[in-house]
Amino acid sequence: GPTHHRFHMKVSMERADQEFTLQTMDINQSPTTLGAVLHTYSDTIESIELDATALPDPTSSMPDALRLPFAPRIIATQYPPGGVQSGAPPMPSLTSLRSLSVTSSRAISPRDLLEFLHFCPALRTLTILNTRRFLACLPEDMSDIPPPNLPYIQSITLDGLLTQPGSAFLDRLYPSLRDTTTLEAHFYDPGVPTLQHGPALQKVLGPIKHAHLTYMSFN
Repeated sequence: GPTHHRFHMKVSMERADQEFTLQTMDINQSPTTLGAVLHTYSDTIESIELDATALPDPTSSMPDALRLPFAPRIIATQYPPGGVQSGAPPMPSLTSLRSLSVTSSRAISPRDLLEFLHFCPALRTLTILNTRRFLACLPEDMSDIPPPNLPYIQSITLDGLLTQPGSAFLDRLYPSLRDTTTLEAHFYDPGVPTLQHGPALQKVLGPIKHAHLTYMSFN
């Protein structure tokens, strides 16, 4: 059969409401939405790397979580033109996506991430990094989102998440965890770090052979 090109997608985010410019290998540039890019290249995107460290600092001490620009709810409003009611599916299945990396200066929305993972059936590596400038965020309930099915997940790295949302997020990934999955998680708590989320994490660690956890306080 024909050879399929694989795409590595790098996204730089400087404003929460920004439009994006697609720059391809032939240096052509065109304004677009991430929804259009995901639909066009859904079966050939091999990795997504989102850098949101240039976002301006939040004004509140409890900022809203960062909304991922490729979250299904956001994509549904961008594509197709005129909205979902025009018939095309709001979110394609990214059948070649092996690696997802998000780096931010604030906590990201775990709901957005969980919903997106439902469209990543081939994912191997997940990396979520908050540079720890802004750890706290308003809590989000994830209990209504079914666990995504990630049968090939090999590596999960979480750094800069508060313990409660971090352990709740891992709990939703639990059905996909195998003894071949490695986990590295660095949790943060206001005040003295405690293991009040210990039982949830013990469950998550059940199937895993290689894990590295740290707990830290920020004062």
